[in-house]
Amino acid sequence: MKKILSLLAIGAAIFATSCGSSDITVDGLVGTVKEVENGNTLVLNNGLTVHLIGLNEASAFNEQYLKGNVLNKKIELKPDSRRKKDHEIKSYKTDVWAYAKLKSNKEPINRKLLAMGGEKSFSKKFLKDSLDAYNKIIHPEPGSKKPLSDNELSALLKASSMLVEGYEPGEGGFIGTAFFINENGLAISNSHVVHRGAEYQVRLSDVDGNLSETPYKIKTICYAGDHNNTNEDFAIFYVDLDDDTKAKQKYLTVAKDKVVSGDKAATVGNPSPNNRDILPMRYSTGTISSLHPDMDRLGINVPIQGGFSGGALVNQYGEVVGISSSGWKGSDANLNYAMDIQTVRKKLDELNLPYSGK
Repeated sequence: MKKILSLLAIGAAIFATSCGSSDITVDGLVGTVKEVENGNTLVLNNGLTVHLIGLNEASAFNEQYLKGNVLNKKIELKPDSRRKKDHEIKSYKTDVWAYAKLKSNKEPINRKLLAMGGEKSFSKKFLKDSLDAYNKIIHPEPGSKKPLSDNELSALLKASSMLVEGYEPGEGGFIGTAFFINENGLAISNSHVVHRGAEYQVRLSDVDGNLSETPYKIKTICYAGDHNNTNEDFAIFYVDLDDDTKAKQKYLTVAKDKVVSGDKAATVGNPSPNNRDILPMRYSTGTISSLHPDMDRLGINVPIQGGFSGGALVNQYGEVVGISSSGWKGSDANLNYAMDIQTVRKKLDELNLPYSGK
């Protein structure tokens, strides 16, 4: 009997040892994302919790993009070379820090979000062997920028924009679009949308173009040009945001370089935010069709209509090159105009305002 018990004990020890040695290799591990917890955390169908290296967990932009583009998709993992404990794990019921790419097209998720989200998407936590490379994504060297896809431009534009709802005695209510250019609520629109003397509230947008139910007030109008003069049809103002909203809010970079005819251009606008048949914050794309040397306007063949006024016109890198303004009156053709952002830059600098791209 003692011999049988001894043999059983030895067998159990061998079994336990063999079970303990069957570690799970994380490098190359594939799983389906069943849940997005925050701006950098994914839960896979096998139970594994994955924290995406280099990404900020508090970024609402990251979280919205992951839910829209990674949820229910297969991803492949790559742990950091210097975090050895993430290379082999005992169980799927654990947490790892890793880089990830979509299995379908090999697209690197961490890098893509950093390229779109910028500084607020960035976190140095557990970022070791790729820190220099990631810093270059956040602060790219001249000539090293990579064009964004339409999906990326749409998400970036929508997350940085807002619906403007105004009311002026004698004129009634009107709507337009505006966009943020720094982390503290500094924003730009047309002056025929935002001008002194009217009452305003704005509703912020997420990456999908859904508008917030909570309205925000315009705190200070720093400048509002004569909207009857096409060369002055822009306004610069601050939106009154609380600290939590500021920490999450995405904003755009003002371009330093002038555009040329034929450059890609994209914008978003609110043609009819209260009509359920027409989704708010619609994305529209085209090209710069002409330049007007004697006017601060860009000719564009980007389709826009009422409600798009004041929206950011961006280039293929997501940088603001203009403000979507108007169409050609009396024409059914796609003959539209945008205010050249270079004119706005001069005023921003004159007022000594802090903006992204200064």
